[in-house]
Amino acid sequence: MMLGKKVVSTGHGDETLRWPPRLDRQGILARLIAVRRAAQEAGLQELATLFAAIETMNPARMGVAVVHALDRLQDRPEHRALAAELEIVALNLKHLR
Repeated sequence: MMLGKKVVSTGHGDETLRWPPRLDRQGILARLIAVRRAAQEAGLQELATLFAAIETMNPARMGVAVVHALDRLQDRPEHRALAAELEIVALNLKHLR
């Protein structure tokens, strides 16, 4: 076990899943685009709007959007999957340049 990371066996030999996953900018963007799409499909237009121009946002604006989205989902357990994706992104924002 590594400090600050959870290593989980996947049951496939010695393959492991590291938690949290380390995402680069493309990985972060892919997750936020998926969150935007899911928010639109769930009728959460206010949330989707936060990520409307995510592809062109600088890291600081991206971080603000993620934090605002997490705040909005805080008391919405029915959207826990969206919040989980945003939490993973939040843990990786320090990797943006």
